[in-house]
Amino acid sequence: MVSKTWGVYCTCKSARDMYHRTLAMENGGLKVVSYAPGAMDTDMQGVIRGSEGCDEELREYFKKSKEEGTLVDPLESASKLTTIIFDKEFKSGAHIDYWDEV
Repeated sequence: MVSKTWGVYCTCKSARDMYHRTLAMENGGLKVVSYAPGAMDTDMQGVIRGSEGCDEELREYFKKSKEEGTLVDPLESASKLTTIIFDKEFKSGAHIDYWDEV
């Protein structure tokens, strides 16, 4: 998701993906994955929903997600990541999102 008030956040996530891709290329013996855990129901979400400095459209999106119960439970996301890592069925350097079928 791209938002006008989240430039640094989005840039860092893109940099993370590129770092993992190049790390995988430069180190063939490593199995590397860039995992996006989904919009999780964390304290950070509470801060976002209450922040006047956050883009209003994005803030409303997260408020609605909280109300509808669609934010990802952190333990579920961690469980999915654990399964991905131990199954080792991903291409090294891949970006995998919580919502992706694996």
